[in-house]
Amino acid sequence: PLAVLVRERELRHAFAGLNAIRFVRPGRLNDGFGKTGCARAGLAAERALSEHLATIAEEVSNLFATMDTPSVFLIHDIRFHRAVAQASGNPIVASLVEMVSALYYEQRRDTAERASGRDLRDAAEAHRQIYQAIRARDVEKARATMNLHLLQSSAYQAQEADAATPARTEPSHAAR
Repeated sequence: PLAVLVRERELRHAFAGLNAIRFVRPGRLNDGFGKTGCARAGLAAERALSEHLATIAEEVSNLFATMDTPSVFLIHDIRFHRAVAQASGNPIVASLVEMVSALYYEQRRDTAERASGRDLRDAAEAHRQIYQAIRARDVEKARATMNLHLLQSSAYQAQEADAATPARTEPSHAAR
């Protein structure tokens, strides 16, 4: 009975992830991370093995070490999310994160340089807080910090996109 409940819960998380895929389109790839992100962080807090924690900690360290190189920071950001997915112990969720993160990398690699130092510091700190919650086995805090991180990342990326869009100018009346 308990094994059935665990499997049913894992299937619900996997189906939520599959449902997220239909929302994954250019400019909205954080949706794919977001739909499964909180669940996988909570599962990682419950199930992470010492080797998972070591990998996640290493990626957090790498994030802080690469804040001056946004393109390399992006690689470690993605590796962090993949490590959390692996730590969830759910191979379906891990596979979904693999797919979404590959798409996310393709979308972000050309725009990563637009990220400000403040944005990268905030992201690195958010990853550290997620790691600490997972290491502490605090399921709710892991979910909440992951949710906050993904919302903040989406907001920063929207600001980057707005900053990259040239301002529209109205034609002057003298040109008529």
